[in-house]
Amino acid sequence: MKFRHKVYITLSFIFVFLLILIYKVEEENIKTAEKIVQKSIYEHRKSELQTILDEKTKFLFSVAQSLAKHPEIIKAYLSNDRQKIINIILPFWKSLKKENFIYEIHFFKRPANSFVNFSDLSKCNENISQIRVDIDAVSKTFQPSSHFLVCRTFPGFRVTYPIIYEDKLLGSVSVGLDIFSFKKYFKKLEAKDVIIVLNNKLLKKSLQENIYASLKKESQIKNNFLIISDANSTHFKIEEGTEQNSDLVFSKFKIEDFKKDLFGYIIVVDDIKEMKEFLDKHFLYKNLIITQLIFILFFIYIVFIIKMIFKKAVFLEKLTNIIKEKKFENLPTKSNVNSIFGKLQNSIIDTARELETHINLLTQEIEHYKNKSFIDPLTKAFNRRFLEEYGKIIFERDKLKKSNIIIIMFDIDDFKQLNDTYGHDFGDFILEEIAKVVKSQLREEDIFVRYGGEEFLIVLEKISLKDSYKIAQKILKAINSYKFELGDTNVKITISVGISEIHPEDKTIFDIIKRADEKLYKAKKSGKNRIEI
Repeated sequence: MKFRHKVYITLSFIFVFLLILIYKVEEENIKTAEKIVQKSIYEHRKSELQTILDEKTKFLFSVAQSLAKHPEIIKAYLSNDRQKIINIILPFWKSLKKENFIYEIHFFKRPANSFVNFSDLSKCNENISQIRVDIDAVSKTFQPSSHFLVCRTFPGFRVTYPIIYEDKLLGSVSVGLDIFSFKKYFKKLEAKDVIIVLNNKLLKKSLQENIYASLKKESQIKNNFLIISDANSTHFKIEEGTEQNSDLVFSKFKIEDFKKDLFGYIIVVDDIKEMKEFLDKHFLYKNLIITQLIFILFFIYIVFIIKMIFKKAVFLEKLTNIIKEKKFENLPTKSNVNSIFGKLQNSIIDTARELETHINLLTQEIEHYKNKSFIDPLTKAFNRRFLEEYGKIIFERDKLKKSNIIIIMFDIDDFKQLNDTYGHDFGDFILEEIAKVVKSQLREEDIFVRYGGEEFLIVLEKISLKDSYKIAQKILKAINSYKFELGDTNVKITISVGISEIHPEDKTIFDIIKRADEKLYKAKKSGKNRIEI
């Protein structure tokens, strides 16, 4: 066997070995990246759950406190007048129940006797201290509490507040949310599914038989837990933490009740199919680069052979270096010499042109994929994934430079009513048009993000709070004056706006977003079509 044949065979084995090694390494890198993504999703959902609980606790506390301190309610307690409480609260109860803001308003007389239960006005004077241990605790401590609890009518989250008159406890009021409300909140945050897992023993012990039977009918039972899922999926372990099954990531959060017993779990399901596709594309891209490097090594090897045969190494080395450095504009013209050297020179130049085309096409494909991954297809604004990927970079950069960051957050007033009245096609039209109006009012460097549903935010850098308020005013006026017309439908749109700027104690950009969201909520509560700063 000739020497050059031995070299060819040896190089072939080396190349195959390297390709297999690179494949295995990249395969492990992808698995590691998926675990990092999985942990990131879990921490993000955990933060969202805590934010939801904080906001709902504040809201329920404010409702319970206002009811407990209402002068007419206190008079009704003193005169033992149930009907008076019903007359005062019933319209308020119906309104909040209709909008799904609350699920329960229940007044008690001490120690734990049902006085007025708006979920069932026919029942009263029933001692339920064995079920509502929170009422008994409030009666003893005179202190309000917030907790998860299963009562006779539903499992949920509650705030219990004492009713006190002249240092004497008259009773207490409980305001609550159904546990299934949390499905709705996470669905708004683009979760694929939200699974509610409840302690079956606790439900069976506390709920009325007919209510328990109805809940059981809609559930699956696994390991003495009731599982309620839109997708009827039970392919996960019932324990706190994170878990991945195929393209789905399960973020599982343990919930305890008032007595610190296991209430159940809230499990948020996210689809990471697009993220896995991105990793696969990234893997493919790296392998294509490696293939190009193998070609370059192959050319260098050809140069070595030609140097030994024709003593033309200098020219061929220069030619291969042009390809290696990707300076394709410096390639020489093809040779007219019909010799082995000339043919080889022309072959190398042709291959280099093909590599140039291949690299350009690959770069365009990667750029197209990146844009598709971070752009909302409907509004052409950045999506929430963009903020999660690059928000940390923006925050750390500006904090290091001591540059101000402003978040303007807004959403469309009564958007659900628009969808219900005119249909989702018209709703999509509204979102597209509003995005166009907002973009026309922004600077080139401003970052416009569709945060979720009809909620948007704008990241402003190197700007004062006063100037950002002026931008928000321009946007508000532009939307108020814009004519939203599609076919025969013509409506006026308003938005509510919240503005917040970076604080020294902020740790992430989401701390600023949270405050802007609170201002947005205040704008909503204050009458809508306004700005809170």
